[in-house]
Amino acid sequence: MSIKRSMASVADRSALDADGEPSRIIVPGSENVVVPSEKFQRLFDEAQAMEREDAWQSGEVGFLSRASVQVTLPYRAPKGAPPVWTRTSGNISLMIQPGYFTQQRSERASNGRQKLVSETVSLGYPYGSYPRLMLAWIGKEIMAKKKRGEFTGTVEDRRISLGNSLSEFMYNLGIPMATGGKRGTMTLVRQQMIRLFSATIAIVQNKSTPVPNQAPNHEPLSIDRVGYLLADQLSTWWDPMQPGQGSMFESFVVLSEPFFNELVNRPVPVDMRALKALKQSPFALDVYSWLTYRFFTIQRRTEIPWEALQMQFGTETESERKFRALFRKALKDVLVVYPGAKVDADSSKALILQPSRTSVRKLG
Repeated sequence: MSIKRSMASVADRSALDADGEPSRIIVPGSENVVVPSEKFQRLFDEAQAMEREDAWQSGEVGFLSRASVQVTLPYRAPKGAPPVWTRTSGNISLMIQPGYFTQQRSERASNGRQKLVSETVSLGYPYGSYPRLMLAWIGKEIMAKKKRGEFTGTVEDRRISLGNSLSEFMYNLGIPMATGGKRGTMTLVRQQMIRLFSATIAIVQNKSTPVPNQAPNHEPLSIDRVGYLLADQLSTWWDPMQPGQGSMFESFVVLSEPFFNELVNRPVPVDMRALKALKQSPFALDVYSWLTYRFFTIQRRTEIPWEALQMQFGTETESERKFRALFRKALKDVLVVYPGAKVDADSSKALILQPSRTSVRKLG
C-alpha cells in the first residue's frame, strides 16, 4: 500500500477507509459520489474548510512548545503508576512526574479507636488527546496576548482565563459536551487538565561524547537539564453537575515561568482545526504536529529511520513492524487535513520527507 502525497487540493483526491485501503473518490457535482465513512467525511470536511481559509485568517493558529513536539506525552495511562515516566528522542529525554496531594483518612488504631492518618496520593499522569489539545490552545491564548501587546513583564503575562464554564472550555478545545459520570467526557477533561497542570516536566539533553572501549551504560559526561512545573497555579470553579452554567469566580491557570518562556521563545504553530479533526487519535495529533514542525526547517530530502521514530513516539509496541503499521495508519488520517506534506512511508528502513509547505503558512 503506497503512502505518498504531493497534492494541491483535497477536492479530487482518493479517500482511504478506516482500514487504510483505497475506498472512494469524492467529486463535487458528480452523480457517482459514494457516501464516505463518518471518520473520513469529518476529516474531509475540515480539510475543505482549511483550504477555503487559512489558519491565520480563521484565527485558528495554536502553538506548542518545541519540546512538546520533539518528545511527546503518554498515549495512555502508564502501567503500574511509575513515579517517573520517560520518553527519549535521540539525545533528548522527556521526564514527567505526576502531581501529588495529601489527604487524610480514618483507620483503626491498635487500641481499637479510630485515628486520622495522612497519605500522599498521586494525581496521575496526563495522557491521550485532551492534554495535547489543551497545550495547543494555551499556546494560542498566550501568543494572542503577545500579539495584542498585553505583555507587561509581570505574572499577568502568564495568566490565562479558562472560560466561565466547563462547556465553554470544552468548546474551545473542540470537545463535544457529551456525557457526565465517572468516565464521561466532562469528568475526563477536568481530570486531565488537573493532571497536566500539576505535572513536573524535565527535558534532559545528553551532550556527552561516547568514550571508546567504555561500557555503554557509563554515566554521561555532560548533560543539560531543564525541569519545571507546567503551572504555578490552577483555579477551577466549574460545577461538573452544571457544566453550562457560569461561575461567580473566574477559572484560570498561571503558567510557570520556565514553561511560559519555552513556549514564547520556541513556538511551533499548528492549525487548531486539524488538531480538532484528529482528536480521536493522540498518535495522529503527534504525527501532525511533528510533521509541520519538521517542514519548517527541511531544505532537502530527508530520511528518518523507523527505529528513531519508534523511540521518539514510543507507542508501547516493541515490534518495529507493528510501529510502522501504526504510524502509516495515523499518517493517512493526517494527510487528509495536511495534503501539502510530501511524505513517503513505503520503505521498511526509513520515513522519507521532501521539502513541503508548512501546515500553517509562514509569515514574513
